[in-house]
Amino acid sequence: MKYVYFSEEELLYKIKTFGGEVVKSFADEVLDNEKLMYEAIKTYPYALDYASKRLQNDKDFVIKAVQYYPRALHYASEELQDNIIIVTEAVKRDGISLRFASERLRDDKKTVLVAVKNNGLALEEASKTLQDDYDVVKEAVKSKPLALEYASEEQRDNLEIVLAAMLKDESVFDYASSRLYYNRAIRNASKETLKQWYAICKDPKNFAMLDRDFFLRKNRRYLEVAIEAVKEQLKKLPDTEENRAYIQNMIKFIKEITESKKLKVKEERKRQKIQQNYEKEIDRGLDDIIK
Repeated sequence: MKYVYFSEEELLYKIKTFGGEVVKSFADEVLDNEKLMYEAIKTYPYALDYASKRLQNDKDFVIKAVQYYPRALHYASEELQDNIIIVTEAVKRDGISLRFASERLRDDKKTVLVAVKNNGLALEEASKTLQDDYDVVKEAVKSKPLALEYASEEQRDNLEIVLAAMLKDESVFDYASSRLYYNRAIRNASKETLKQWYAICKDPKNFAMLDRDFFLRKNRRYLEVAIEAVKEQLKKLPDTEENRAYIQNMIKFIKEITESKKLKVKEERKRQKIQQNYEKEIDRGLDDIIK
């Protein structure tokens, strides 16, 4: 039965009483009624799919539709799926609705950033280029750590990105690059250690603020990860005279720590060897007595 001979008030009553799904039974001319179709969207998210082509391409109507139900973007015209205002209205309410945006806007950094801040898993819908973008991926994993799965191989090999995700959900380490995944220091690190490394990633100065004895108490692998964190951040600093001096001081500091660490390891090995020889002498002496 096609509802065509009813007045607007009667049709509106049917929508409010039986739900927006009744638009499936509306005649074509009724599906072009903005007031009725908007009321239908409130209770039936897919109503825009049944709306007339004119309404699907009506900017004001589609904006109101996606504000109420963001994924209604799926049923907007191709022209409006490429409209940055409409797409932004949708993705800031539901990042996953980025899936229905045009290819151009899924490659638009500002639009994608809005989407991943709302829901990091929207990274799956972004272009390959933006899945490899540091800023976009960082915002995505901050929102949803599992977004690491959709990042590029390069970003999954970025220590800072991986640590940011792990601090919220350590299970996402499964999506890290092979190089990081098989790093036993990271795999076995405590929450506190992850925080320390991440602090260094955010600001290399946090490395220099740690006491030298602190590093000497840690094992070699801990120090290697910390140094990698510093190295990646130093590369991002602008090439200025001040930064050059800062980098040189940091390199000097790291060299001093690594040399001290090597010396401590040698001393520890020497001590262990002396202890082993001492124990062997005791064993030989007791064996002679027994004989």
